[in-house]
Amino acid sequence: MNRIRSFLLAIVARVRREPVAVWGVALSTLLGLLGGFSGLSGPVTTTFVVLPLLGIPVVRPRVTPSWPALVAALRQLLLGLQQPTWPVGGKALAVGVHHHPTRKLGKRPPTRRPAIAFAAHSPLDTLTAPVADPAPGLTWPLDANDVWGDCVVAALDHALQAIHAALGVPRASWTPAEILAYYRTQNPSFDPAGAGTGPGSSADGGMDVQTFLEALVADGTILGFAKVDHTDEAQMKNAVYLGLGIVTGEGLRVAQQTQQVWDYSPGSPEWGGHATTTVGYPGSPDTDSCVTWGTQVEMTQAFAFHQVDEAWFVLTQAHVDHPGFRESFDLAGFAAAYTAITGSPFPAVIPPLPPAPIPVPAPPAPAPVPPTPVPVPPAPGAGADRTLAPLAHTWLGQRHTGATNLRLAAALRAWLHSEGL
Repeated sequence: MNRIRSFLLAIVARVRREPVAVWGVALSTLLGLLGGFSGLSGPVTTTFVVLPLLGIPVVRPRVTPSWPALVAALRQLLLGLQQPTWPVGGKALAVGVHHHPTRKLGKRPPTRRPAIAFAAHSPLDTLTAPVADPAPGLTWPLDANDVWGDCVVAALDHALQAIHAALGVPRASWTPAEILAYYRTQNPSFDPAGAGTGPGSSADGGMDVQTFLEALVADGTILGFAKVDHTDEAQMKNAVYLGLGIVTGEGLRVAQQTQQVWDYSPGSPEWGGHATTTVGYPGSPDTDSCVTWGTQVEMTQAFAFHQVDEAWFVLTQAHVDHPGFRESFDLAGFAAAYTAITGSPFPAVIPPLPPAPIPVPAPPAPAPVPPTPVPVPPAPGAGADRTLAPLAHTWLGQRHTGATNLRLAAALRAWLHSEGL
């Protein structure tokens, strides 16, 4: 234990150089866990002890500390990541939710529970999805994400809005009462008008995406979901093209508060986890179009690779009812994977694809008809030659004298030979 404390003192200099927003939560939790192990502070309750050396409050865990929790907090501290570190009800809270006056966050870290893999059931290859898949021109509701940390609820509402609009299926966006009810599935004590349980309080703790997706499957809002490899650009584009809107989670940095196009900013302090909906990509420039805070924002591929930490394909009844979707997606395989993971039958009947049309054989080609010969008219004078030729032979068979007759005989013989007569 003394060695660990000595190690912490050795990194104090680095902590002082970094924003408290980046290191404070991790360090305070780690010190709180150490205090719980050492027994220096009595019962394990939520208390704040200001360290003169660091000026950071120590947050003691609400559960009995354990070695796995200590290891996780230490790892987080070494990475310098602003991640939720104190367990509440067994789930980590989101951080940075209210670090902007109107742009609220609220995505908790990914849970990494088993999930269906999107790539296993999508036959699309990298050449099938178009080069560009423009985002739909829709009006996106804020869904109270300018006041609460309900970005996860807003992301699902926007995804369903994009999917149903593209497939021509009527759907109304969630009402404020529905949004609040969904947010309370992971924040049961949250009260928008509460003095100590309203926006900005510990009751406004954000949400975990996968847990919310499971809740939407349970209440029949969606049929299922699948994990998309967020590090694979081609797979992400295929999922957006086929799914029409996927839920994406990002670890935002402070630089994104002012960027018009979200770009990777490794030197910027951590802001917090956020959930958005990716609804298209323009092709040129090579960005992804996401919806957040009631508007559309472009994300560079560098941002997507470094700061997107999860992506989810959402399956709805509108998808299943559309023949074009079923032709491009292994729905039967998805249903089997759903049953394998959940132990329950897939919650929808998969309509059969329409039978392929029976090809009509082409009629046999007609037998070729030989062309009618065109009579060739005799060459001019041919009849006269045949009349003259016997006479010429007769004359040549007689004896003639004189130079003129000799020249005539030679000419006739040459003529008869040349004409084959």
